[in-house]
Amino acid sequence: MGKLAQLSGGASKEIDQLIGDSRARVHQIVQSVDERVADGKSVSAEALQRFAEIAQQIGSISEKINQVGAATLEQEGGVEQTARAMDKMDEAALMNKKASDEMMKVSEEVRALNAKIRETTRGIRIYVREENVPKKPDPRPKRTPDTTPPSVTDDTVVDLMNGSRGEEVPDRAPRCRRGRPQFQGEQ
Repeated sequence: MGKLAQLSGGASKEIDQLIGDSRARVHQIVQSVDERVADGKSVSAEALQRFAEIAQQIGSISEKINQVGAATLEQEGGVEQTARAMDKMDEAALMNKKASDEMMKVSEEVRALNAKIRETTRGIRIYVREENVPKKPDPRPKRTPDTTPPSVTDDTVVDLMNGSRGEEVPDRAPRCRRGRPQFQGEQ
């Protein structure tokens, strides 16, 4: 019995030591699990923070995409306005060309009219000079009234300047008085 008590006491000590060791191990395991849980919580919190940042960046990207879309629509409107402006410029250029062609045509007509007026004026000057030169008596017999040159009147001079007979003289045409053209406003 003494031996049994001793064995029993030794076994009790061993059991006590095993229980103590088990408690220490369980305590270590629990502490390790707690540390891992804490690490997991920390990683989860960090992951949540990262997901929140990603969500915020996605929102920012979405806002920027909307801004780009609005800017694209605005640019599209600007391009359409530019195209319309270019069409109007083309029309204006065409109108300017037509006006320029018309001006060239009018300029040519004015040049031709100017040349005609110069020629007519030269003829009138020569005719007036001949009229103002005193005539020498002609030793030959006088001609019959049919062959004498027609007399020059103001109307004849104006008709000569206009290049035709019997047409009405426009207001801006020169008026003639005794051999010299008189322009509107002259005395």
